[in-house]
Amino acid sequence: FFHRHHIATVNYGDYVYPYSESANTFVDTLISEGKKLGVNYVNDTHAIDYKNNDLLKAKPYEGIYDVLKALLANNQKPVVATYKRQDYATQILEHFGFHEYMFAMCGADHENKLKKKDIIKNSIDISGESDFSKVVMVGDSDNDAIGALGLGVNFIGVTYGFGFKNQEDVKSYQHYGIADTTAELKSILIGE
Repeated sequence: FFHRHHIATVNYGDYVYPYSESANTFVDTLISEGKKLGVNYVNDTHAIDYKNNDLLKAKPYEGIYDVLKALLANNQKPVVATYKRQDYATQILEHFGFHEYMFAMCGADHENKLKKKDIIKNSIDISGESDFSKVVMVGDSDNDAIGALGLGVNFIGVTYGFGFKNQEDVKSYQHYGIADTTAELKSILIGE
């Protein structure tokens, strides 16, 4: 739902990395290996910095509120399933007013044990929908696609987020649709 402010570097404690997928992978490895050793310095430092400085810098994608209003007008139940920590996800969604449109807002646990598939399932369970063939996961990443497909949920890939950069990225996964804009997403979801 959000644009991320351009950040040229990401600071993790005493280390500064250029923001990129490879930097994120490297930092994820540091966090993972640190946890095995009982060290959470990198994770704790990043969480504090993110919460204090970057949490609410996001901007909603143009037209996303129109998509949500259209879903509600068509008796659909929008939910959020994000890898952001639950407390952060709730704070962000409430700050931007998304909670007014959502039947569920599910994020990651503090221990990062939940997979995307688990988070998606939690949000579906809260929505009350038991027929997964009626569910569509909209996402911009490999994790979103893998999580949805692992549950047997239809997947719509969007290229205006942070993961998929083009339609070819989405096409490597089974998908129900591809949207390059929120207007295209609305058309796929509602048929307008």
